[in-house]
Amino acid sequence: MEKDRYLLALLRYIHRNPVEARLVERVEQFAWSSDRYYRRGRGPDWLDLDCVLPLLGPTRRVAVSKYRRLMGEEEGESYESLRSYAQAIKGGEAFAQRILQEAGEPIRKAALTEATVASVIARELGLRLKDLRSERRHRDASRARIVAAYLGRAVSALPVSRMARYFGRDESTLVRGVLKLEEKLKSDTSLRRRLVRLDATLRST
Repeated sequence: MEKDRYLLALLRYIHRNPVEARLVERVEQFAWSSDRYYRRGRGPDWLDLDCVLPLLGPTRRVAVSKYRRLMGEEEGESYESLRSYAQAIKGGEAFAQRILQEAGEPIRKAALTEATVASVIARELGLRLKDLRSERRHRDASRARIVAAYLGRAVSALPVSRMARYFGRDESTLVRGVLKLEEKLKSDTSLRRRLVRLDATLRST
């Protein structure tokens, strides 16, 4: 991971996760978190506060103050929305290329976004993107959303939860649809062939 905004976005993502999951109302209420150490500006030896806090301010007091504001923001920069390479590297393209070269891995394109996956699937299935995002119930659109969620995860490691948010659909419903699709793929040869073609199309996008 490249530092600065990427690291801070990840820190915010981790510490705000309990709030987003509705386990607590405020970040500082979650007991199993290092958030309290960042708020104090000091912590145990195993926690390297000096890796992050200097990015927020020139002094520990200023950095802690800015950290608290960062955790309190409802609409901060989303870690998931930051550009990814090889499904694991967060940072700019030059940084990603250097990391992949050092690891002896081929240079790969950035991970696909929800919009790209949905657009390709809609086009290939003869639908419009707005059909997939519409609130209206439509069987073909529902199937396309499930396929997009399945292939988005397979091709670009997109969580089903992100596809659900993009489509404006309930996450648990989409997850159930993906699980049913996976089960059907075990016996439906024709369906497997169609998904293989869609998979190849996405990977060439």
